Amino acid sequence: MDPLFHPDSYGYRPGKSALDAVGQARQRCWRYDWIVDLDIQGFFDNIPQDLLIRAVKKHAKEQWIVLYIERWLKAPMQEEDGRLVPREKGTPQGGVISPLLANLLLHYTFRPRRSKNRKGKFFINFSPAVSDKAVKAIRAEIRSWNLHLRSDKSIEDLSRMFNPIIRGWLQYYGRFYRSALYPPMRQLDRSLARWADRKYKKLRRHLRRATHWVARISRRDPKLWAHWQMGVRRGSMMGAV
Repeated sequence: MDPLFHPDSYGYRPGKSALDAVGQARQRCWRYDWIVDLDIQGFFDNIPQDLLIRAVKKHAKEQWIVLYIERWLKAPMQEEDGRLVPREKGTPQGGVISPLLANLLLHYTFRPRRSKNRKGKFFINFSPAVSDKAVKAIRAEIRSWNLHLRSDKSIEDLSRMFNPIIRGWLQYYGRFYRSALYPPMRQLDRSLARWADRKYKKLRRHLRRATHWVARISRRDPKLWAHWQMGVRRGSMMGAV
């Protein structure tokens, strides 16, 4: 499994050490005048076991290896008084295989992604983006608002009700790679179009017309909804996902 990892990964690798990492960093300090320092707090204690097992199954050829690792991860922890505490996440710190499992998960967490520059050209990048799981949760939250059933509210009322949540998503998940939030925000605009379709007689049963109405409002008053202030042309997020 070791050849799978990135050449710049030095932690708990055969033939590599912390001093090798220091030596490599020393060489690069002569070429670059910046450094990125990351510390994942409580990493070993909070590793998602379901994702880890999926990664193990992808690379372990023998089924018994997967079985033993899964049993070892889920083995309960015994307190001093003899009480058994179920282990639902994490991998034991100090465990002989914990560093290898941690490296395996990090291999997928910090995988290279294709990014597009301002000229439309793609390049390989390590852009921190919102996870698929978080996007699914955002979509579910938007659906739970049932905007199309709130025809008694004005669009300003809806903005006051839900803008704080949307602004929080944009600030947290969109800090570095905001375009990854475009699909769920398109869903939000479609929900607003359905709301307008039910609220206004002139738009009723004309979803396309309601969609254009929302686009016009977004261009006229982009500060009304937080996601309308994202770096795209007003109304351009109204298309299909």
